[in-house]
Amino acid sequence: MAKPPVKAQQLAGELGERIRSGEWKPGDWLPSERQLAETYGAGRSTVRQAVEMLAATGLVEPVAGSGARVCAATGAPVVLDAAAVQAQLDAIHAELRRVNDRLGVIEGRGEAHSTDD
Repeated sequence: MAKPPVKAQQLAGELGERIRSGEWKPGDWLPSERQLAETYGAGRSTVRQAVEMLAATGLVEPVAGSGARVCAATGAPVVLDAAAVQAQLDAIHAELRRVNDRLGVIEGRGEAHSTDD
């Protein structure tokens, strides 16, 4: 793997410092690539590389199509409660089943079923 450009390393250092100082807190979104590029006078590819470096250290989590979210000032990922996540996934799954049943009625594939899972 090629060594990242110095400018990207410097930018990653500056962004990391803003996270460690508490300016951006866990759960916050970093400004967009465009905003960071304008603020720091860098190209978007440089910003992208800097964010990738922060992600490699665990300071941020890139979310495709949305940007990058701060994980934790220590570089440790934010710990999620597995039971709470599972409960949310179960609720989403149940809602998708209800929507699919309704869609089936609309499309004439069958009758709506009660799915109280």
